[in-house]
Amino acid sequence: MDKQSKNSGKITVKINGEKTKYQEDLLVHDWQLGTDELAAAKDRAEDDSFNWVLPDEEEKPPKEYKKINYVQEKGKKKKMSFKGGAKDYTVFLFPLIGAIAIGITLGFIILNVITDGEQSAPAIALQEEVSSKGEESGGKSGSKNKIQAFSLPVLQAGVFGTEESANAMQSSIESKGVPVAMISSDEQYYLFVGIGENLDTINSFGEKLKEKDIEVYAKEFTLDEKEIKASGDEADFINKGMKIFTVLAQESLTASLENKVNKSVITSVEKQQSELDGMKIENKTLVSMKKDLTNAVTSMKEYSSTTEDAQLQKARESLFSFIEKYNKL
Repeated sequence: MDKQSKNSGKITVKINGEKTKYQEDLLVHDWQLGTDELAAAKDRAEDDSFNWVLPDEEEKPPKEYKKINYVQEKGKKKKMSFKGGAKDYTVFLFPLIGAIAIGITLGFIILNVITDGEQSAPAIALQEEVSSKGEESGGKSGSKNKIQAFSLPVLQAGVFGTEESANAMQSSIESKGVPVAMISSDEQYYLFVGIGENLDTINSFGEKLKEKDIEVYAKEFTLDEKEIKASGDEADFINKGMKIFTVLAQESLTASLENKVNKSVITSVEKQQSELDGMKIENKTLVSMKKDLTNAVTSMKEYSSTTEDAQLQKARESLFSFIEKYNKL
């Protein structure tokens, strides 16, 4: 490149050694013209815009939530409300009815238990039945009579599986001067040394026997239901005879503990026993039982006058003989 003069204002370019004239015209833009074009573009943009119409919404303040503490005031009870209809009160109604029903049922059960416990004294109901031959129960021996089971407080000295074992123990106890009754039931043999009307007297008499080294146990014993052939007088004898037996048995225990008897009781029993004399009894076992009662009443009457233990022992032996024969009917 050749040196250029300071005032030439041109640039000389040689291509392949030859000078070439090149002049670049520089475009000078007018800034005002650019401003106008920008303004025009802005106006078009404003004309093309869409005016959106939005509903005016007032800003609502947020709701204020307050914490509520439910505290029941002391001394005030919450009242039940049944305004909700049947569904509300049936929730309480059905459990209430069920509780009442259970209470009534338990009441009847307890009543029956108490009633059964109070019937410790024998109450024999003889139910007369007409025999298959059509005979009535007015004194004829062919009638069947049912004797219901009953319970008695007893003082038991042992129970055995065989009669031989029971006899051996019976002899051992009687050798100590204590009468023994042997009662069989359910293929077992029971030895009783005391029979009365209440367990308190039975227990007291048991303490006295322990002094003679006799092991005893107080309990309620039930005599099984029976059905026998008997006339009207014989059935009446069993009913009245058992009542006399229980009174005398209780009085004999009291006499053993207190060394005396209630003379008014003996007088009353003697009167009841005299009513048996007019009865027509043909059954041999019942005849023997009647004799046992007569002997027991006589011995207790003698004891009330003499207070001799021998008379009291005889009375208890006669009573035990009576109950053993009754058990074998």
